[in-house]
Amino acid sequence: MSNYKRFFCVGAPLLRGSEARLEGDECYHLKKVLRMRAGERLILCNGDGKDYVCLIEGFAEDSVLLRVVECCENQTETSIDVTLFQAVIKGKMDYVVQKATESGVRKIIPFESRFTVAKGENIVRLNKIVVESGKQCGRAFIPEVTPTQSFDNALVALSEYEAVLFCNERERNMNLLKGLAQVRGCTSLAVVVGCEGGFTEDEESKLKQISVSVSLGRRILRADTASVCALSVINAFFEADSGAL
Repeated sequence: MSNYKRFFCVGAPLLRGSEARLEGDECYHLKKVLRMRAGERLILCNGDGKDYVCLIEGFAEDSVLLRVVECCENQTETSIDVTLFQAVIKGKMDYVVQKATESGVRKIIPFESRFTVAKGENIVRLNKIVVESGKQCGRAFIPEVTPTQSFDNALVALSEYEAVLFCNERERNMNLLKGLAQVRGCTSLAVVVGCEGGFTEDEESKLKQISVSVSLGRRILRADTASVCALSVINAFFEADSGAL
């Protein structure tokens, strides 16, 4: 099945033997870009964690008619629900959301802190990047990129998670692996990464009150590098814990 092209139809109920329709951007991509034909097979995902093998039965002007012929569990999703809280980075958010999707996060929440240079992001564009990245890496679930939050609203949202890791360049006593050991067994994890200028002392203090403050090493990383580094280690840690590696 790995050779089949992957498409997303989020929210649509899918059952073996049932019909399904592909519309919008996904329909355009199948018809105009890939130029697929009736009789070919593809993988359709609706966000429930499964891969549905579908047969192309026909085409309408603005949709593709499919029939579900096989269903199986997707093997790429992680065992833990990880959300990335990323302070907006000027000119680098496309890269961050792409790599975060590849790392298995379930949601990406951009926010503005005191030293944020860029203000706001094109969320529609970022969500399109997430879809393309999800296809490339074989995911069954497409992360949501939310509208940009204020720092205070991000703090409120962080309270909803079972555990929070704060990637803190000024941390000297706790590295990421030790921090992960402290939150081992949690089912929902938020990861906080700052922007180019980091956080003010007041912001750092507020974050440390609700999180495990961790260091990513002796060297100060670029903000986009920090996200990729942290998520890669987190992904490997929990996959090893679950026996996936």
